[in-house]
Amino acid sequence: MRKITGVLIAMVCCMALLPHSSQAASPVTLDINNQSVSSHIQPIIQNNTTYIPMRALEQIDGLHIQTWYNNTKILTIQDRVSHSTLTLQVNQKTATRNQTTLTLEQPVILVNNSLLVPMRFVAEAFSCDVAWNASTRTVYVARASSTQHSQLQSSNLTEARIAALHLPIISTLPDIQGTENSVGSISLYFPKNMSNAFFIEGDGVISYYRITDNSAQLQWQAAVSKKATANAPFYIKGIIKENGKRPVIQTNLMYYYLSTHAGLAQYGEISTSGKTTIYGEKDMKSLDELFPIEQETK
Repeated sequence: MRKITGVLIAMVCCMALLPHSSQAASPVTLDINNQSVSSHIQPIIQNNTTYIPMRALEQIDGLHIQTWYNNTKILTIQDRVSHSTLTLQVNQKTATRNQTTLTLEQPVILVNNSLLVPMRFVAEAFSCDVAWNASTRTVYVARASSTQHSQLQSSNLTEARIAALHLPIISTLPDIQGTENSVGSISLYFPKNMSNAFFIEGDGVISYYRITDNSAQLQWQAAVSKKATANAPFYIKGIIKENGKRPVIQTNLMYYYLSTHAGLAQYGEISTSGKTTIYGEKDMKSLDELFPIEQETK
């Protein structure tokens, strides 16, 4: 997956790291801020812990290896933004974050003279979001920038929504395939006057995301049908198959029906009873050009 404003458009138009299978089952993919990280040293799973090579940590925004002392096997990682540090030692289950001693479930290890660090412990020590997708054997790590954090808290609803759409995506759900081709059409729904959750629909699949400080986390996904089904929520006609926990939406939804080919978006509101009110159309070539809906604040 990639940021919603980029690769997810192609997708929708096309926390614990506790895997049940052994590391020999298939390779583990490391995804940091929706970029697949490749290395000649592959991530491994050992003692129910996902380990990644030391240098892969520097792919996390702001982190860098401050020191590595080969004689004492002591590693110090620094956050350039907050200037906080985390110090770990090979085969030791304690670490120091600034002046605080922390306990690890599993220590830093050396494998074939390569230093491997426990991914979840290190990432969460620097306030990253971490998740394991067992179906794809992918470790997701997400960390928003200070600018994104500020935009997410903006009193300007549209700015906050655009920031949410730019967050890295985390998914713990199996992929679901739709049965339709949207031909460049995307539907976007936000709960009225909110920016902390949204739906995006395309190619016969609707996805629901909740926003954290660092990521857009996929909570629910469904293959949808144009034929009505009894179990469908008010914002879609029918459901063929679904994964995850379906959200309970108790407020109206503001919608944008975007045609990327025409560069035009119809916008309006869907009531909880299922009534759709069209407010108008406006030029819009991508989700980056999201605009405020005047009627939303009335």
